[in-house]
Amino acid sequence: MQNVLRQLIGQQVILGTVADEPNTPPLLFLVTIDDVNDFLVTVTDPNTNITNVVAISAVTAVLFPPGPEIELEPPVDFPGECHCVERPMRELLKTLITSNVNLRSRQGSFAQNVSIQRVGLGIAYGQLDIGGGNIVDIALSICEIAQVELP
Repeated sequence: MQNVLRQLIGQQVILGTVADEPNTPPLLFLVTIDDVNDFLVTVTDPNTNITNVVAISAVTAVLFPPGPEIELEPPVDFPGECHCVERPMRELLKTLITSNVNLRSRQGSFAQNVSIQRVGLGIAYGQLDIGGGNIVDIALSICEIAQVELP
């Protein structure tokens, strides 16, 4: 996720975190990414000028307008938790590229009709209609995905 967030410095995003209540707008809604360093992301709300620093390990997803080409890190198999949590879900999502799926996070949030486009190390990348025909790109932390509803 750190790699994805670095590529979005200066962009206005919706940043989902483990602190968000399920199925409600994220606390960090339309914030600007100011800095990404040492597994921390710094964001500022342009309406309030309040700055927040978030542990990247707590980021569940980042949503942003289509446009910037985001490069994903290639998959690497690590032992331990990554091997039993990230790898199998990544491999499943890889088989669902070009599919629309419903996803439930470990915190209980539900994303409907996510169009999976690519997967990389720890990241599922796709597009999501957030209502009213507004399409956004989304990078989801694979480690935070608890359930995939298959098409």
